[in-house]
Amino acid sequence: EVVAMRGGYDYDFQRSVLNRVTQSRRQPGSAFKPVVYLAAIDSFGYTPSTIVYDERRTFRIGDQVWTPGNFDSKFLGPITLRTALQRSRNLVSADIISRIGVDAAINYARKLGIESPLGRNLSLSLGSSEVTLLELARAYGVFAARGVLFQSVFASKIVDRDGITTYDYNDHIFEAGKQAINANSAFIMAYMMKGVVEHGTGYRVRPLGRPTAGKTGTSNDQMDAWFIGYTPEWVCGVWTGFDLKKKIGEKETGGAVSAPTWLYAMQEFYEYEDKIKVERLAAESALEAQRLGIESEPVKLEPLDFTVPEGVDPFWVDKDSGAPAEAGSPNAIYEYFIRGTEPKRGVVENRVTEDYLGAGDL
Repeated sequence: EVVAMRGGYDYDFQRSVLNRVTQSRRQPGSAFKPVVYLAAIDSFGYTPSTIVYDERRTFRIGDQVWTPGNFDSKFLGPITLRTALQRSRNLVSADIISRIGVDAAINYARKLGIESPLGRNLSLSLGSSEVTLLELARAYGVFAARGVLFQSVFASKIVDRDGITTYDYNDHIFEAGKQAINANSAFIMAYMMKGVVEHGTGYRVRPLGRPTAGKTGTSNDQMDAWFIGYTPEWVCGVWTGFDLKKKIGEKETGGAVSAPTWLYAMQEFYEYEDKIKVERLAAESALEAQRLGIESEPVKLEPLDFTVPEGVDPFWVDKDSGAPAEAGSPNAIYEYFIRGTEPKRGVVENRVTEDYLGAGDL
């Protein structure tokens, strides 16, 4: 269910002809990377601790040559998949899609509900194909909903000026949410994208003060800035840009521009929702206390965290090498793995060696 939507900064439902949420297709930039990472995790044996390589590369596909770079023009060398997503390393995403195949990434985009045309090229890994904000927000909603894709519902009821109900959601049969991807893989992606907020490019939304996952995105030449984020209960997406596709600003990224807008919207939303919840729970508590002849206690809400599926297990690993680590050791972090994919002692590297599209190193 879509509970709020704004089609532009001056959007008017009665007068505006363009709803930028549902009609404008724009390049998502790095906000598309979770689709590529999902394909790698769900079908190609990657884990958050898989060692990947952030290094200069030239990719050759037939007569085409492509040499992507990172936003900061730096290269980190061997890093874990988690670090690559947290720090939004372009070369890692490009390398992954060259190994798993472009068609695999497109297949997972379709599973997540993205219907816009997607180019069959390696730059898809960096969000070169245009999508709508609604599509991308719904795709992230699959991660939040443990792999279930739901239909977007915009109206629950329509009443005319005479008070007659002309449409009621409950009178129609909608397809129930379908299991689009594995729940275990959806959780792994959520846990990795929590890292984007806690330690990476999405740090500006941390003041929300509750478990949050998400990803920033910035298109070429800073013409589109995105932040798509979610809690266990709600998904919210923000796109910032001009209709005529001009640069927003020299340093205006999704993290700098759209993440603060996302934070403001979600703070306002949760302030309202929590108020309603507290009032309802307080009333219920007061009735129960009256029945028992005792004083009711103050209501305190605890933010929900992402539920760990049955098929996922936690392990301590070294945050740099991805190898098993002792609990409490200086470099150890708590990481989750789909059962059976956890790293084994003595195995530091898990690199896919076959290049499915024939890309070569320089």
